[in-house]
Order: sequence, then C-alpha cells, then structure tokens
Amino acid sequence: MAKLIIAVSFIFSIAFSYWMGTKSTTKTDSPKASQDAKKNNSFEGINSPVAAINPSIPVDNTIHNGKPEVKASESVNPANLIKSEELQKLKDTLSKVKKERSIANRRYDDIRSKLIEAGLVEPEYLSLEEVEKTLPAPFSSIVAEGGEYMVNLFKTLEEEDIDYDWGADMQTKLSDFIITHQFSDGISHLSVRCKTTMCEIRGFDTIEGSWNKIQKELVSEDWWQFESSSSVHSNDDKGNGFFYLLLQK
Repeated sequence: MAKLIIAVSFIFSIAFSYWMGTKSTTKTDSPKASQDAKKNNSFEGINSPVAAINPSIPVDNTIHNGKPEVKASESVNPANLIKSEELQKLKDTLSKVKKERSIANRRYDDIRSKLIEAGLVEPEYLSLEEVEKTLPAPFSSIVAEGGEYMVNLFKTLEEEDIDYDWGADMQTKLSDFIITHQFSDGISHLSVRCKTTMCEIRGFDTIEGSWNKIQKELVSEDWWQFESSSSVHSNDDKGNGFFYLLLQK
C-alpha cells in the first residue's frame, strides 16, 4: 500500500512539473509574440492611410531601415501640357508670319523699283541729318546717298523689334567669325547688330583688302541665312577705308 502511494505521488509530481514548465514557456514567449504581432499589425493596412487621402496614388511598401517607405509617383499637370503646346503653336505661327512678311517686303521693293524706273512713283530718301540721329559718319552718308533700296533697308532695320533668339544668335555668329578670322587684324571699330530679319555690319578696313577677304568667306558659311543685302566699301575724307552692310534674310 505504501509503495502504491509513493508511485502515485511520483507520477503526480512529474505531471505537475510538466504542467508548470509548459506554463513558464508560454509566459517567456509571449513578449516576443507580442512584438511580432505589433510588427505585423504595423504593416497590415499600410495602404489605408494613403488610400484615404488619395486612392489614385500608388504605394511602395519597401522597407528602409526597418520602416516602410511610401512613394507617390510624379504626375504631369494636363493644364501645363496644354499651355506648352499652345505656346509652341504661337511660336511656330510667328516664325511663319515673319517669313511671309520678309517675302512680301522683297516683293514690294521689286515692284516699287520698277515703278520708280518708269517715273510713276517718286523715290524715297532720308536726309543726312535724319540718318545721323542713329548712324554716325562716315556710314550715315552711305545711307543718305545710297538711293531708295538702301534707305528702305535702313528704315526696316530701325523699325524692327529685336528677336532675342535669332537676333542674338546671328549677331554672335557674325561677330565671332570676323573677330577670329586670320585677317581680323586689318579691321577696327567693328560694330554688328541684328534684330528680327536684318543685320548691320560696319567698321574700318585699316589694312587694305582685309574686309574683302573676310566677307568672301563669311557668305560661304552654312549658317548664312541672308537672301538680300546692300554693301558699300569706300574711303572717308582722310583716306581711311570703311565698309557698311545691310543684310536681310
């Protein structure tokens, strides 16, 4: 009987010890399980705050340094796109109108020249005083005495607005070509200005023949866009050579 009691007590103690060990293990694992649960919960429904603000924004759930990173894709504003297209159309239209105006001006000059030759129209002139308001001597005398074609070109140049795209670019090309030319040492007091369809080049030819050599190569450049021009190469009262050009594309 005593042996039976001892055996039962031994079995009971083993069962009790096993039960206590299981309970202890559960308590030890619970903090980790809690942390894992928190982590899992932190990623569950991560789309919901963004979706609540703007459902159309895609979400990137990539983990960076233990934290989820939400990225919104960039979008193009349709209004800005339309505005850009409209501005480009206006720019293209302006370029087309400028070209048509240039052609019309040349046509006008041709017809007027024929009418002047026939004695049906009086030629237009500018007095030396009028020209000298914007053009210094000795170049002013060239325009004043150059006839209607020179006068009309000069008037067009003075009345034109400045095209800060084409004008600035062409002015730089002309100036750079002349200044860097091998015969540029024979040129002094160079002045170049360009506007919308026209350019003016003037200066002094200090070494005889320098400008003629430069001009011959200048008109052969692939960026040369001028279809009509008026050029004079002469000497002032002191015998100094000078040149004056009006160019129209």
